[in-house]
Formats: sequence, C-alpha cells, structure tokens
Amino acid sequence: MVLKCIFALSILVSNTVSHEELRLIGTSVQMDAQDHESTFEEFIWRFNKTINLIKYYNETKKMKVNPSYEGRVEVNIETYSLTLKNLQKKDSGLYEAQVTHFKDKIVAMYYLSVFDPVETPGLTYVPDKQIGDPCNITLTCRGHGLSVISSCFNKTCEENEISREGITLYLSVINSSSVICNISNPVSWNMSAIEMKDLKQVCHPKDAVPSAAGVSVCLLKTVVYSVVLILMTSAVITVHIKARLAP
Repeated sequence: MVLKCIFALSILVSNTVSHEELRLIGTSVQMDAQDHESTFEEFIWRFNKTINLIKYYNETKKMKVNPSYEGRVEVNIETYSLTLKNLQKKDSGLYEAQVTHFKDKIVAMYYLSVFDPVETPGLTYVPDKQIGDPCNITLTCRGHGLSVISSCFNKTCEENEISREGITLYLSVINSSSVICNISNPVSWNMSAIEMKDLKQVCHPKDAVPSAAGVSVCLLKTVVYSVVLILMTSAVITVHIKARLAP
C-alpha cells in the first residue's frame, strides 16, 4: 500500500508515463523505457527506489547486474527495455528506469503486481427435507479464506458475491441448469459446479409421503380390511348356522 502511494505521488511530480502490470507467478514481464537522449553516463533499472537491478555504463559499454537477479533479467541494449523472468510474489513493487548525465531523469515507471493462481473453490450443499414444505437447500462456496452462502427455495437459488484483497468469490446460476462457484483474481480464475438436477433429487416433492409413513398407512388399511372381512364371514356363518338349526 505504501509503495502504491509512492507510485501515485511519483506520477504527480513527474512527466513520465506510468504503467501498471499484473502478472501470474512464474511468468515474465517486459518494461520499456521512453525515448531519451543517447548522451548519458549511466542507465539504471531500480526496484522500490533502493535496489539496482542493472546499471549500464555508456562510456565502457559494460553492464552490472545485481547478483540476486542473475539469470532472471535481460536488457535490450538498443532500447534499454528490461525483461524480468520467473516472477515471484516478492517482485511486486515499483520499477523505475533512470538515466544519469548532468542530472538524474526518470524515463520509465512501472508498478508490478504478481499474483498466485487461484485454487479450485469448494462448493457444498445441505438439504432440508421437511414433509409438506418446499425444498430448501443451503449452498456454501469457499476459497482462499473467503466464503459465500446462498439459499435455494423451491428450486430457485440466490446469487451472491464477496471480494477482498483482489480476490472475488461469486455464486451464480447459469441458465437455470447449473450452480456455479467462481473464484478469480486479476490474472486467473477457477470454478466448481453442481447441476440443478442433482439438487432437485435430494429434495422431497411437496406431496411426497415418506416410505415409512406409506408402509404404516398400507398396514393400517390391510388390518381394517382383514377385520371387516372376518366380521362379514362370521356374520354369514352365524346366519347359516341359525337357519339350519331352525325347526
């Protein structure tokens, strides 16, 4: 945050065109210097105002590379553009190109932000099965320390979103057929999905009767029918016996 403030202040007090670069860890970035006079003593690419990445001496045509950046920096001697390879999170910060003659002059200014790739988010659901009520499902989308919760009511799901420190977590419904949990930062994204038909399968229809209740009703009907049948049979037998015993 401090470096970004310095970057903003540098823009205000300098005529140099500034650039912001966003890169994924492990990739490369090229930073170009603006047109400048060919007559100079030194050309320097500097990191965060204090660390010299390279220093080129015009008189001897020699270049000094910071040992910490050996194998990671390349400089075009004709344009003095700098390429920084195999970027790491620690490379995020302010980069300036400076020429030295009678006075120092900044001829390029970049602010670089390096990001990790986002991981696949987790998408889970918890069904709430209640007889006679519409299907209620709670969806939870998690990733990189963030989480969003949404509810599905009667097969209709809410959309929800949260953002923090450049990472956005978004829970959405696509064409009423899929629930998507999407996570992204400025240079990468990832997602998880659940089909709506899978959510519907975990819910009881409104008029459904649980199997246990169904068995109880069926058993009750069987008992009633059996009792009625026994009573009717007994009555017929009784009448028949009385008829035979009559004088």
